Amino acid sequence: MADLKQDAPDTDRTRQVVNHIRAPLEKGALHTGDRIPPERELARTLKINRASLRAGGGPV
Repeated sequence: MADLKQDAPDTDRTRQVVNHIRAPLEKGALHTGDRIPPERELARTLKINRASLRAGGGPV
């Protein structure tokens, strides 16, 4: 069985990615159909690697 403490860093990164996209949606600054920044730019902004960024697209 997986140790929850071991899973926490990935979960935190996933939530960081989701929240980074969700916040402008909720504020009305980003609308359906708008383009988000490229993967490399998002990873650099969030200070995470691209694999972690991709994991942010999964379920929270």
